[in-house]
Amino acid sequence: MAAEAEYPFPMVLRIKCTDFGASDDADWTVPSSISFLNVIDVLTRLIPQIVPSAFDYEDEDGDRITVRSDEELAAMIEYYFWRCDQLNTKSVHLEIFPKGQRQGVKRNWQSLTVNPKASPTATGDSTRNGSGGSRDRKKSADEFQALVSTGQANPSDLAYLDVLGQGNGGIVYKIGRAVQ
Repeated sequence: MAAEAEYPFPMVLRIKCTDFGASDDADWTVPSSISFLNVIDVLTRLIPQIVPSAFDYEDEDGDRITVRSDEELAAMIEYYFWRCDQLNTKSVHLEIFPKGQRQGVKRNWQSLTVNPKASPTATGDSTRNGSGGSRDRKKSADEFQALVSTGQANPSDLAYLDVLGQGNGGIVYKIGRAVQ
């Protein structure tokens, strides 16, 4: 859905490209019929090294406001013309700051996966809170056995080194080679 309006004068957005390695920012005179996807398309063409998903602009207090939809874009346009009226000018450059993931960045570089069918584990570390005791150790030992049952490691080759973290999904252990 495009935000259709007759602008009293041309609206100019300054797209902040220098954060992404460009030598200059770009000024874009916005057409009177525009949608959020049109803006995302322009950002994609200007900054090909990211996949834009949204953008920010700064309000009069310097707070960053994120735009992710046509409704939020319409609010930004309304703010733009209100700001021009407040400053009694027709040439305010509203700066927008693209947001998105850089292309070519592999986020899951260790190819980790989540098994949503796995049974939940106990979330307490018996050495930290004094509860659970051998029951927690037995459960983690069973999980350790399940890990090594794939044949990629022998149980005697590995040892628990440390607890890295814990939460609702279970406990994350640091495992290393056992001292022989």
